[in-house]
Amino acid sequence: MNQHADPHNSSYVSRLVNHISLRIDEREFERVAGFARLFWSRTPEDDLQGRNVEDDAGATIDSWRKFEHRQPDSVDVFVENPQHARDGWQSKHTVVRVMVRDMPFVVDSVLIALSHDGLITHQLSNVVFAVERAADNTINQLSLERDSESRELFVYAEIDRVDTEGVQALQQRLERTMADLLNIVGDFAQMKATLAEVAAGLRDAPAPVSADEVEEAVAFLEWLGSNNFTFLGYREFTYKDGVIRQVGASLGSLRGRAPASERKLAEQPEYTRNFLMEPALLSFS
Repeated sequence: MNQHADPHNSSYVSRLVNHISLRIDEREFERVAGFARLFWSRTPEDDLQGRNVEDDAGATIDSWRKFEHRQPDSVDVFVENPQHARDGWQSKHTVVRVMVRDMPFVVDSVLIALSHDGLITHQLSNVVFAVERAADNTINQLSLERDSESRELFVYAEIDRVDTEGVQALQQRLERTMADLLNIVGDFAQMKATLAEVAAGLRDAPAPVSADEVEEAVAFLEWLGSNNFTFLGYREFTYKDGVIRQVGASLGSLRGRAPASERKLAEQPEYTRNFLMEPALLSFS
């Protein structure tokens, strides 16, 4: 494996690698040591003060074994309370590991999910690996090269310790978050293309507003589409015979949710009816 690590915390990493060498077979050591040097090289030196190198060695070995054979397009989430007798390492915190192909918003989304119940994140590391895998997903080459076409993100976090029920709830929350994120990132280009179609259509379709208002609306939509807005979800509705219906497929975060139910306009509150029937090209709710 190619290794390009920053030397700023080399003393701690050297001790870590020495501890790893005492715990695993010589045939596996080189690969685990390479992973360790890359993974810990990006952790600020201040964050390493007071850490237990023996437990970090155990965590690193365990992390490597989880990362080594993963499917590169899968989302792997692990939330655990490691115990030395069972796992060979321990932590006073609950440990969270997320492995996913490199894409926008992962770290922010993980942090939001972790803080959902007021939990404090005590340690956070995130490393983007350039990974070359064999047909069986075994890693042939690992580096931190930024121009690689095959990049996988590894997020490691230590948070306030939660009980078994809390571990399960957090696991499920993170899995839902990552599923939403995959849909958002996967559909982002299509949502932008749909916005462009809507903007272009406004100029062609007759509207109950002035030409100036049409141009203002189109200019605003085009501004949104010029990387000034993050599109999270999209649905299209039609109004006919007094009924509001969803048409077409949902995109983004709405893809994994049940379609919107039909609604009769007459059964909606007055302020909702006024909002929906206002003769305006753009409305915000």
